[in-house]
Amino acid sequence: MVYNFPKVTAGLDLDADTIIALGAHPNIVGVKLSCGHLGKFTRLVTSFPPESFTPFIGRSDSFLPALAVGGLGGIMALANVTPRAHRALWDAWHDGRADDARNIQRMLAHCDAILSKYGGISFTKALIAREFGYGRATVRGPLVSTSVDRLSSADAALLDELLAFERSL
Repeated sequence: MVYNFPKVTAGLDLDADTIIALGAHPNIVGVKLSCGHLGKFTRLVTSFPPESFTPFIGRSDSFLPALAVGGLGGIMALANVTPRAHRALWDAWHDGRADDARNIQRMLAHCDAILSKYGGISFTKALIAREFGYGRATVRGPLVSTSVDRLSSADAALLDELLAFERSL
């Protein structure tokens, strides 16, 4: 599996042609695209049969668009916090409930941005520790620990909406 995540690789962003060339190798079975480029994702989804090479979206803010172009799923940080909400979006899309899927996507998109804005991995760990009572809110260097208490009131309201939806499922 190839992992394309420009934010943590000093901006290195593999283009579709490079990933397609890598995908032709029999030992490479897929890619996680955390770059969020839906055009690239679409080109990859339509370049291979899924049994030989499968692209996965790496961002919750792109989950529904990725499904709409034929993607089979995702590997997303926010799914660690709200797995049932992600599954609900999957089910709504595949059941033909597009309005429900779009509403869930709205919540995921806002909260995916909130995770990034407040510290990415460290904020995700802090949120899991607060919401589910396990793990620690600390991270190893070079990451810097953060706190859920830093949320603005607007961001807290968006996050609370998604967490309430998650708990309702």
